[in-house]
Formats: sequence, C-alpha cells, structure tokens
Amino acid sequence: MKPYKDLDKNSRIEAYEYDDHHITLHFKNGGERNYTDKIVTFFDLGSLKARADIGQGLDEYVKEIEGGASKE
Repeated sequence: MKPYKDLDKNSRIEAYEYDDHHITLHFKNGGERNYTDKIVTFFDLGSLKARADIGQGLDEYVKEIEGGASKE
C-alpha cells in the first residue's frame, strides 16, 4: 500500500495499491473501494492509477466515474 500524496489536501483517500488489473483505494474513514478491469474501462483504470501516482485529482475522478456521488 502506498500513501496518497493528496497535493490539494482535500481528498478522502489515504492510500492505494494496484496491479495490472485493479486498483484498491483506502479511505481516511477506514473504507475501501476496489476497481477492476471488469468494473471500469481500461481508460478509467489507467486514469485512476495515474492520478494515484501523481497525488492529485483521484478523489474527483472517483466521484466522476461513480456518477457524482461516491460510496465512501
């Protein structure tokens, strides 16, 4: 698990881990969300991983792919 940098200091995401086929997000409230290549598109999975590594925009992207209302 890698800590999420949260460059904007406004994210609910605390840490993440991923491999070729999934990304798991760990939230500050103790929740966890797993996205696999069977749940989201290849493009979305790649964007989630890139934003996680950059440390910015991940929480906003999660809200976008979940229709504006995240489950965490």
